[in-house]
Amino acid sequence: MAFSRLAKIFLVYFIVISATSFYTLRYLPNSFREMMGLVSIGLMVAILLLDLFPGSVSYRKYFKIEVYLFLLATFGSMFIARAFHNQEYGITLLVQRFMYFYLFYFVLHSLKLNAEDIENAIIPLGLLYAGFYLLQYFAYPNRLFESRIDVDRGTIRIFLPGAGFLMLAYFKSLQGFFTTSRYRYMIYALLTFSVGGILTGTRQSFASLTLITLAFVFFNKQVKSRMFIVLIGGLAAAALALLFWDIFSEMLTLTQEETGKPKPNIRVEAAKFFTGDFMPSKIAYILGNGQDSMNSPFGQRVNLYKLVRGFYQSDVGIIGDYSKFGLFFAIAQLSIMIRIIFGKIHPHISYIRYYYISTALVMFSGANIFGRADGIVFVCITLYLIDYHRNFPNGRENPSL
Repeated sequence: MAFSRLAKIFLVYFIVISATSFYTLRYLPNSFREMMGLVSIGLMVAILLLDLFPGSVSYRKYFKIEVYLFLLATFGSMFIARAFHNQEYGITLLVQRFMYFYLFYFVLHSLKLNAEDIENAIIPLGLLYAGFYLLQYFAYPNRLFESRIDVDRGTIRIFLPGAGFLMLAYFKSLQGFFTTSRYRYMIYALLTFSVGGILTGTRQSFASLTLITLAFVFFNKQVKSRMFIVLIGGLAAAALALLFWDIFSEMLTLTQEETGKPKPNIRVEAAKFFTGDFMPSKIAYILGNGQDSMNSPFGQRVNLYKLVRGFYQSDVGIIGDYSKFGLFFAIAQLSIMIRIIFGKIHPHISYIRYYYISTALVMFSGANIFGRADGIVFVCITLYLIDYHRNFPNGRENPSL
């Protein structure tokens, strides 16, 4: 593309932040945030159209089939939304616009930025998320963001979009510390872990991050002195435990209460519902039901399931997105995760593998990164980095690419 390097980097940041809906800052009108999202999609379409002209040089896209499947699932589900849920095509086309951010994968290939330029955005985006989280944490009860905020489990749980970059920044910081021994990376890691693994009050996040961190230390070939790392990690864990003892205590108490008084798991019940009674016909098991909108009876009915029965598609991970977009979506997601977790990845970006392992551990609970705009741009960036290093394992050989 005939853009300067700085213009390309700015464009990447703009698309990513637009996908997070500008982190739902209350001081930016919702209409503005939605308009910027549509502008981002328009820019991506324009870039891809320009890239169709003769003379454009490209290199191999290893995940293009999966991305095509995501897009096919998006548009295929529209027919079920219209035929069985009476939701007009125009409404579905607009409400599912977050899925169009999968075009970002092809846009990154069109921009042909160096992997270093993309990687340099990961830690800043993760620290930006952590900064916003802490700002809202200490400003509470004043609300700075329109995202969900709960006071529970001894902490203030804040659900800002863009958490994928926080966690990827954590693993990248760990790798940076292990390979360079620079303490600023350890500070980044402690900050991002404190926010993503502890302040959120989510037991699954804390357990999965702790487990994957241990695996990272003992199996990563770039770790030089495991004894030193274990010592530092132990001291850091002790400090975090003392600092956040109230939160750990609340999480432990909640676990004991749930163990002592077993009751039907709402997520299990929701998963059964969205793969059973929610499906209007056999074809819906293949194409899904489409993304619902509150501007149609379909969306109002789905909202009723939330209010009356407590069934949220966002609570059951990949199952919730499968109920929306069908089999092609599920196949594409599982293919990407299997290829990244078990496939070959350049050592320089091996931290990506550990993030996807942690995602696999919670893929049936919580919001699914493959079905949210902020998660989709994150996925596209990681796929592009893997593609880049496969095409240029020894660094970029042709400056024109």
